[in-house]
Order: sequence, then C-alpha cells, then structure tokens
Amino acid sequence: MPVYNGEKFLKRAVESVLSQTFKPFEFVIVNDGSTDASGRILRAYARKDKKIHLIQNPENLGLVKTLNKGLNTAKAWWIARFDCDDYCYPQRLEKQFSYMREHPDCVITGTQANWVNDKGDIIWKSQCPVENRDIRKAFFCFTTAIQHTTAMYVKIKGLEYRESTYPAEDYDYFLRLLEHGKAHVLPEYLVDYYLNSGGITTTNKMRQVRAIIEGRKLLLERIRYKREVHPPPDLKKMGGLQWRIINRLFSMKSANKNRFVRYFLTCCMLVLSPAWFLQRYFWKWATKYVHAREYKQFIGAGS
Repeated sequence: MPVYNGEKFLKRAVESVLSQTFKPFEFVIVNDGSTDASGRILRAYARKDKKIHLIQNPENLGLVKTLNKGLNTAKAWWIARFDCDDYCYPQRLEKQFSYMREHPDCVITGTQANWVNDKGDIIWKSQCPVENRDIRKAFFCFTTAIQHTTAMYVKIKGLEYRESTYPAEDYDYFLRLLEHGKAHVLPEYLVDYYLNSGGITTTNKMRQVRAIIEGRKLLLERIRYKREVHPPPDLKKMGGLQWRIINRLFSMKSANKNRFVRYFLTCCMLVLSPAWFLQRYFWKWATKYVHAREYKQFIGAGS
C-alpha cells in the first residue's frame, strides 16, 4: 500500500486490511515522503501489529518507484494491491487467495468495487467482466478491466511497474502480466473505491487516457514483433487550457449520479475536442476490427 499525504482516510484503510478474515499475510506499507500526519499514524500501527512492514522513503519518489519498492520488498508470491484512501471488506483477501490457489493458471484476480464520492454515497457499482476472455477483450479495447486497488496477482521475477507509462502504470503492468497466464474478477463487491478529489483519476485523467493508448501500442508491438520497438513518449508535456477543462469535466462526470448531467458533460467534451472524443469512445469499438489479428491472438492467450 503506497501512502502519500493520506492522513484523512488512512486509519480507515489500514483498519480494513488488519480486519481481514485471512490472517497469514505481510502488510507492506511504503510512506512516500508524506508531509502530513501519515508517518506518525503508520508508525503507531506498526508498533502495535507485527504484520506491518513499514518503509519510509526519505523524500517523495513518486507512485511508480514507491510501488516497485513495495513489490520488491514483499516476501510472498502473491501480491494484493490497495490504496490508502479506499476500504476493503473483511473477506477480500480470503476469497481472492482461495481462488488463486484453486486456479494455478490464473496470474491476476480482481473484485467488483463500489465507487464512493466525498459524501460517502455509492454513485456507481463497477461491472467489470469476470471471465478471462472477456477481461482480455476489455484490456485490448483500452479499458483497465481490473481496478488496481482490487488486484491480487502473482509476483513475476523481473516484472515491475514502468515510470514511462504513468499514470496508467497499472494498465501497462497488467497487460505484461497477462502474457504469463489467465485473469479473473470475483463477482462480489469487496472494495469501496473512494473518488478522492486529489487522486490521479480525478486530477490527471487526460494524461491517464493518453498513457493507456500508448500502453496498448506497446502491446501491439509485443504481439507483432515479440518485443517493443518504440519507447513510449514523454507524457509530462501534456497541458494547456483545453486539456485542463476536459480534465475538470471528467472529474465532474465521475462524481455525478444524474444521467442527464453526465450526458451533458460528455457532449461538452465532444465539442471541446472532437478528435480526442472519437479516439476515446469510437476507437474502443473499432480497434478490434482494425487490429483483428492481434485482437484474436491476445484474447485467445491463456484459454
């Protein structure tokens, strides 16, 4: 669990992990140079519970380096990801671990999640595909079909998150992980995913969408040439008033339950950038036909 200035929801998140019905686990927490009370809160928990392995970064290294530090520190073969502002239900680890033990060809599992706004209201319930073939179809069509905070996966030697694919490092990592086996999503809702106003999904949506597109390009190269030919571009240069406005519209749409308001905000994004809108929505549908050979090869892997 990476932590950066997460004091507001940190106790709730830590307590939800420590309350799991599955007991024999190591709880690796990496505090990424927090400047709020997160460090003090985590040190207090670490003194009370020996499950916790607390790592303190001397400075803020960023999410990707922090994830890799936690991944490389963990002793177990199975890794369960979790964010410091979310909540997991008591049987989450037990149910995911049991499934992976019973299905050794499965390298990653997720769960369904409740999306919760700042007021604590459930505004959306995820409908992630459940079976391996359907999950692969979604991933190929630019959708992260397993939410990062719900994931449990097999630790593969040499496989790490990549800084160049941030803030879609999970999408890129899962695509490469799926080259080693099957995926599955449990139908139960075992995680509450909180839409934090300062989170990546809210503040960096445009760059995240672009990173997903670039990550999918790398997948196509691996399928075609058995290696990656072109490095991903530097997405830090993305900016401008247009993208900031679209980013804001995205966050407003994510936090709103009203279907008509969501439709209106989507239309606003279409007006601001028709080319981007078509790439984001139409291309999701068209790509399986444009890249039919790669599509069939990817969804058939692990079946």
